Amino acid sequence: MDVSHYVVLRKNADYPLLFAYLQQHDIEYSVDDPFIILTILESNPDWGNFSKLLKKYNCSTNVTMIYTEEERLAAEWMTVRSKWHYDYPQPEDEYKNIVYDKTDYCEHCHIGLIQKEPFRMKRTPKWGRRGFAMVNWLFEDLFVSEDTKNKLEQSGLTGFSFWNVKNKSGKEFLQDFYQIKFEAQVPSGLCEESSNVAGVVICPVCGRTKYNPRMRGQYMFKKEIFEDAPDMVRTSDYIGWIPANRMLLINQKMYRFIKEYKLDRSLVFEPIILI
Repeated sequence: MDVSHYVVLRKNADYPLLFAYLQQHDIEYSVDDPFIILTILESNPDWGNFSKLLKKYNCSTNVTMIYTEEERLAAEWMTVRSKWHYDYPQPEDEYKNIVYDKTDYCEHCHIGLIQKEPFRMKRTPKWGRRGFAMVNWLFEDLFVSEDTKNKLEQSGLTGFSFWNVKNKSGKEFLQDFYQIKFEAQVPSGLCEESSNVAGVVICPVCGRTKYNPRMRGQYMFKKEIFEDAPDMVRTSDYIGWIPANRMLLINQKMYRFIKEYKLDRSLVFEPIILI
């Protein structure tokens, strides 16, 4: 296990010691004007000193846990998400009113939306060799190409079906673009003691609970909530700030299938701990 830090710095920012350290220690970075972008692991010998300079200049990082294949193969369950985020749901200002049933929605904590209609998008992604995607703003939904959909339907795996995706007007379905519909939601079972849980917040309006993530460490879940669960599930527990989202989980059987058919190109898997 390792920890990866994704760092974005403005080229014209006043960070003289930080930029000098990058040059002196040959830390690889790319330039996308007006930004300098780099990824550095905590196992990198330069991380200790570099992280002190980041703190000196109040620079934040985007943290990702990195697991070995052995760690993933030893996990009974793991979270799954796509690192490729495509476009935005349409129409951007009104999609929530079109797609969701808001009967149980809380305007204060932004929890309680229930999908009732297919999402609308401008166009089909250019999938290339990728089979999975997420759509910006939709962090508890996965979308797939037709090839991936067909493979999953023939796999014998359980816990999902598919929604079609409509065009922006909602009058036609897009080709080669589908949303995975999660058929099962496991009971609440996230443990507050998880190393990746920074705090617990109870909404003063609706009383729902959400967990603020620490962005490093692992989530712990009660093992019994997965008894008789299908191969793919969504959590009942909400993780995040505003909005908070339910996590997507797959078991070892589904992970091995995704790897066998080389469908993992855009996916990130993070093992969870069962207690």
